[in-house]
Amino acid sequence: QAGDENTAVKKTPKSTKKASVEGDFVASKKFVGAKKGFVFTKGKKGLGYYKDKKPVVDTAYLEKLARRGGGGGRKRRRKNSSRRSY
Repeated sequence: QAGDENTAVKKTPKSTKKASVEGDFVASKKFVGAKKGFVFTKGKKGLGYYKDKKPVVDTAYLEKLARRGGGGGRKRRRKNSSRRSY
């Protein structure tokens, strides 16, 4: 049979598209699993994986809280409350 060479179907790899990587961002149209050091969210660069940034601790604020005894606990009501119970 003549022409069999020309009619052969070329097989291409399943995933030919590569993820767009920009240092701290990997573009992705959908969540495809957890990636270490990244969070999946929609941000300034679009939907995808963004480099996870560790929170910066404000030591001056923590010291201020420690000085005033601020633990953020629930405030207690005074015994001589102006609320009346009927």
